[in-house]
Amino acid sequence: MLAAVLHGKAGRISIDGEDQSWREVFRQREDLLTATIFGRFPYLSEQGERDFLNIFLPKEHVDELGDYQETIFWSKLKGIKERRHVEPDVIISYENALILIEVKPPFAGQQNPDQWRNEITALLKDDEWDKPEKIYFISLGGNSKINQSILQEVEQEYADEEILISLKSLSWETLQHGIAILHDNTTSRDSRVYIDWLSSLALFGLTERPRPFSDMLKMAKQAKLNISKMQSTSLSIKKAEDKQVDNCFYPLFKAAIQSKLRIDLWRK
Repeated sequence: MLAAVLHGKAGRISIDGEDQSWREVFRQREDLLTATIFGRFPYLSEQGERDFLNIFLPKEHVDELGDYQETIFWSKLKGIKERRHVEPDVIISYENALILIEVKPPFAGQQNPDQWRNEITALLKDDEWDKPEKIYFISLGGNSKINQSILQEVEQEYADEEILISLKSLSWETLQHGIAILHDNTTSRDSRVYIDWLSSLALFGLTERPRPFSDMLKMAKQAKLNISKMQSTSLSIKKAEDKQVDNCFYPLFKAAIQSKLRIDLWRK
């Protein structure tokens, strides 16, 4: 389906009486992007899976997850008063931990700290879930710089729980950059998954890769070198042009001087 959307072959669909292409629909609904990214996660190799999670979590946390079990979308968690259920976008289940992911679309939508609290609390209280050793909550999209400070406050609210609860924030730009690096540094079949992810993110305009400072420094040095070469070349060209002008006009100037001398001699 993604290939058909990317190549404009998915056709059109009527939504609320408005005719739209699937490409337009994909851009408008973060649930489709969520499913594309995390629905392909289980197809990665074990190493690819760990590398991908390292974009979200520190390596030492990823190493402690244990075996992968399943990925669940929009699970209905109970346990919140006056709410029938809450619905985190993604839950990735591991042997020793659960990863909850709340998604907001690129360039739109804001994260809601009360929503984070409700989802974490519901997971802790829902009897249908076995309690893990750790819960990692990831806020994906929706202004990560602001989110990080608020996430730390919410994390402290659960400091007395027996289960370790850690909250992280990530921007779509950071995720796209991380996937691009994985793609550039793998020769395995995982690259096909990375290509799908990068293509789907490109539909949202996420195509530029932030460059590391070391790369930018190299580029600056190269640019300076190029400018020096251009200036040197420009100076050489100017000298050559001046010489060419001299070669062109000197005979004429010489002839004019000689002619004037002859006229002066004749007048005498």
